[in-house]
Amino acid sequence: MIRAEKFNDALYALHFVLVTVRSVAYKNGENEIANLLDWAEVLPRFFAAADDKTDEFRAYLQGIIEDAPLCSHLLEVFDKSSAPEIW
Repeated sequence: MIRAEKFNDALYALHFVLVTVRSVAYKNGENEIANLLDWAEVLPRFFAAADDKTDEFRAYLQGIIEDAPLCSHLLEVFDKSSAPEIW
């Protein structure tokens, strides 16, 4: 757990990592990876929202699938509650 007063800073640090990796991917011609990182950098904000964003999160996952068919399993993973307990 991140202390409440550092939660936004922690999310921003994660955002910074994703943006940096995306930049490197574009620089190296890895456009598919860079595109997925564009999508990924928004995901942490759903977790940080004060109100319920579950439906919006699921719709966002659908958008990822439409843009990156390689991720076609995302809704199956999300809908089936199949994440391991370690998470």
